[in-house]
Amino acid sequence: IKQHLDIEAMSAAAACFAGRHDFAAFCSAGSSVESTVREVFGAAVEQHGELIEFSVHADGFLYNMVRIMAGTLIDIGCMRLRTDSGGDIIASCERHRAGFTAPPHGLYLNRVYYDDNSF
Repeated sequence: IKQHLDIEAMSAAAACFAGRHDFAAFCSAGSSVESTVREVFGAAVEQHGELIEFSVHADGFLYNMVRIMAGTLIDIGCMRLRTDSGGDIIASCERHRAGFTAPPHGLYLNRVYYDDNSF
């Protein structure tokens, strides 16, 4: 991202993802999952020099969910969306209200836990 990003706004906005929500607004159109409800245990944005890291811990992910979350946070960081718009986007369950689907560059699955004791 070449524009300046407001990391504090992005970090504050990431907090709205925490909890059990219907993340339909953060799922690619045409997905055939039975339920779009997921629980996010934590989401954070941190800056390390020029690198900006967005991490999400959840009980599962929808197709492109993290990429859409990242695009939404980028839109917030660029001031195209309000910092407090995340909750409204989640409540709407409408994909067009969320940000763009960020490219997959740098996206990776770090770890999988199979029981609650792993946390």
